[in-house]
Amino acid sequence: MSSISSNQERQDEEYQVLESIFGSDLVDLRHKVWKVSRPMELKLTLKPQQSMGGQSEVYAQLDMIVKCSAQYPDVVPEITLSNWKGLSNSHVEELKSQLLKEAAENIGEVMLWQLATYVQEFLHKHNKPPELSFYEQMMTNKKQQEERMQEQERVKQEEKVTSYDPSALQSAWTNKDEKVIQQLQRKHLLQLESYLHQRNLQLDSVPTDQVAEKLLCHSALNYPPHFNFADLNVVSIVLIGFTVLSETL
Repeated sequence: MSSISSNQERQDEEYQVLESIFGSDLVDLRHKVWKVSRPMELKLTLKPQQSMGGQSEVYAQLDMIVKCSAQYPDVVPEITLSNWKGLSNSHVEELKSQLLKEAAENIGEVMLWQLATYVQEFLHKHNKPPELSFYEQMMTNKKQQEERMQEQERVKQEEKVTSYDPSALQSAWTNKDEKVIQQLQRKHLLQLESYLHQRNLQLDSVPTDQVAEKLLCHSALNYPPHFNFADLNVVSIVLIGFTVLSETL
C-alpha cells in the first residue's frame, strides 16, 4: 500500500470522526467525484468550549476552513479563519499563528480535532460581551443611578418604619396609608415585646390609665386632632404611644 493511499484512508477515518463530533457544524467542501477519493477540504463552525456550568451566551465564534493535501497528515494542512464574530483582527492573527504552530508540532498524526479544540478554548477565553457604545453606556449608568436612588429611598423608608416616628404615623393616618400604618404597628409591637421582656412585664400589666392620660396630653403635638384614642384597646394604645409608655414605665 502506497503512502498516499494510506494517508487517504487516515483522512477518511478522521473525517468520519469529526462528522460524528460536530454534526451540522461540519461542511464537506470537496467536489464529489464518483469512486474518486479526494483529500479533505472542510469547514468547521466553532464556538466557545462550554464550561462545567452548562450553557452560556456565545459572543465569539468563527469558521475554520481546512484544506489538506494528499500527503496530510505528514504535512501541515492549509488553514483559513473566516466569518469571525466577537474577535479583533489581532486576536484572529494571534490564533492563526498558534494554530500553525500546533499543526507543525503534530505532523505525522491526524490533528484536526486537536486544532478545533484549541480554537474552542481560545474562543472561550475571549467570549466576552461586546463593549457598549457611548449612548448605551450612558443609559446603563442612568439606570444604575436610578436603582441606587430607589434603594436609598427604600432604606430611608425602612429606617422611618423601624424607629418610632410620630410625624410618620401622623402622615400615614392623614393620608390613610394603611400599609405604612400596619408596618409601623408591626415594628412597634416587636419593640414593645422586647422592651417589656427586659422588664419582665406583660401587656395586660400596662398601666392603661397613665398611658392614656399621657397620650391625650401629647395628642395635640403628635397625632391628628380627629384621632379618637377612646376607641383603642390597650395594645393599640401601647403601640402608638410607645415613647410615652417608656416614660411611664
